Amino acid sequence: MQFKSSYRFPHCLKDYLDPRYYIEYFKGFWQRGTRGFADSDLWSLDHYIANILFRALPYYQNRHPDCHVYYFLDKDEYFFFEDRPEDWDEQQAMDEWDAMVDNIINTLYVAYIDPESAYDTKNEEAVQKVMADFAYYFGHFWN
Repeated sequence: MQFKSSYRFPHCLKDYLDPRYYIEYFKGFWQRGTRGFADSDLWSLDHYIANILFRALPYYQNRHPDCHVYYFLDKDEYFFFEDRPEDWDEQQAMDEWDAMVDNIINTLYVAYIDPESAYDTKNEEAVQKVMADFAYYFGHFWN
């Protein structure tokens, strides 16, 4: 009599037993270390960049909370701290900057990270607006 087990090997573990999985994994690891991105990252470049920004912006916001505030009043008027107007409110500028960075983080989460709402076409307009703000202030994300 031949013994036939009713146990089936879990499908999710099948990839981990395939040597090609490890070759691709270490290939990606090596490429990220040498050139900053892997071939597999380019399959969906928007998600790769959104993941980087989603992880980096909260870290930036906590580590460098006010270094950028002294150089802008609004989108059309920039000034150095020494030349600031008399009615300039530093706290209001900091709050506006934090709200803008929080909006970028939240929009990236909803549009790309959250599995419930990712790939929803309604998020496309919000992402376009947020990325326009990010592009406009791109030079202000410094220490």
